[in-house]
Order: sequence, then structure tokens, then C-alpha cells
Amino acid sequence: MFVGPSINYVFDVYNAKLKVRTDLGLAYIITSKLDLHIKYAIGFEEITPNGLTLDLGYKL
Repeated sequence: MFVGPSINYVFDVYNAKLKVRTDLGLAYIITSKLDLHIKYAIGFEEITPNGLTLDLGYKL
């Protein structure tokens, strides 16, 4: 389980913004080389929407 601040610099064709959010998440180790993460990001401003991320990791 993890909780903490997140600072992201997002650049696209139209603009670049610094976004500050709080991340809440869980990580589950499936095997010694495979893990699963789910994260919910809470934005502090209207320009930083909330989001849910699901990641699958593989260790080389």
C-alpha cells in the first residue's frame, strides 16, 4: 500500500503544465518477477483531473 504526493510535468502539443496530486495505491506481487499495481490520483485543481491507473510490471 502506498500514499503520497506526486509532482508531474505534462507536455503536449498545446501546452505544458506542472501538476500536483496525491496518489493512493496498492501493489500485489503475483510472482517474483510479476506484479500488479493499482493507483488512484487525486488532483488539487480543475486542470488536474482524478484518474485511476492499473499497471502490470515484469522484472527482468
